[in-house]
Amino acid sequence: ITVGGAIASDVHGRDHPGAGSLARHVDALELLTADGEVRTVTPGTALFDATTGGLGLTGVILSATLRLKRVATPLISVSTERATDLDDLLARFTAVGDRPGGPQSYASAWIDLLARGRATGRGVLTQGEHAPLSVLPAHARRT
Repeated sequence: ITVGGAIASDVHGRDHPGAGSLARHVDALELLTADGEVRTVTPGTALFDATTGGLGLTGVILSATLRLKRVATPLISVSTERATDLDDLLARFTAVGDRPGGPQSYASAWIDLLARGRATGRGVLTQGEHAPLSVLPAHARRT
């Protein structure tokens, strides 16, 4: 997928509830429209709203200016918990924001839709946070 394709699909990651979809992080884009014009499109305009998530119907995105989150490493520290049933899974998912150290940036749950009886809704909760520089071996740290 290209950056233009990601914008046209208005993709999102596992931090969607907090960070929103990709459109929230686009400052401007250059759009080649069907009439051959190249237009600079910015948030707050009807053309921007129609283009982000518009699946290419407004034209071809030639370039984009994005606001990205600076992270110390390319790694994510991940924790995984098993939940015995749907009530347990929802309680664990709801408690994500109440963890020591504050809410995790990323959280998702997988539900076993084939489980029956007391195990109905059992699942796995996965949480993650950007790993600090200190977790990298000394030779891999940027200074």
